[in-house]
Amino acid sequence: MSSKHREPIPVAGTPKLISFGPAFLNSYKKLVIGDNVTSIPNNLIIPATIKSISTGNGLTSIPKYTFYNAIHLDSVIIGNNITTIDTGAFWGCDSLVSIISRNATPPTIRSNTFYAINSNANVYVPCNSVTAYENATYWSNMNINSFIPINHTYATTCQNEPYNFYNRSLSTAGIYYDTLQTTNGCDSVIALHLSINPTRQETITASICQGEHYTQN
Repeated sequence: MSSKHREPIPVAGTPKLISFGPAFLNSYKKLVIGDNVTSIPNNLIIPATIKSISTGNGLTSIPKYTFYNAIHLDSVIIGNNITTIDTGAFWGCDSLVSIISRNATPPTIRSNTFYAINSNANVYVPCNSVTAYENATYWSNMNINSFIPINHTYATTCQNEPYNFYNRSLSTAGIYYDTLQTTNGCDSVIALHLSINPTRQETITASICQGEHYTQN
């Protein structure tokens, strides 16, 4: 490392300091940056308790040292449109074991973008992009894997009317999965969220005279 390099000072703060766009925290553990956010401020302070981060599709870059020394961070999702992850963005995140990059083209990273992260960290990328990441500068030093996209679908049926899900007859509410192979050889997972509406029973009391006909309204 060059002696001229000045390491950033690790900072921690309270969640109220994250106040840009539709970014929000869930129990101080998960930071979600919405699709409407197009830039991350340089003075962003990350609570020390953050364990997972998801960046939306509005971002095209992650600035220098954004998540520096987030020691409890163990997973990150990098949005589809991220093209650059700058110097030291995840430096010192030594609990980071799962990195999902949704961009089919490897973002440009620096030699120390992921410096001192967990040695067992895995990078998950789109199926057809594994080779590109394995050959990309600095990504090639990491453990590259393909991730299987999950497509969620929702359906409702009535009690005693089974729902057909890829040749399976389902009659119980729940989440069901099926793995499909696309024409390009990549697997994808269909997640069915099935709801069951109960059968309604109504009792109607009526009387008619002999010789009359009853018609239900």
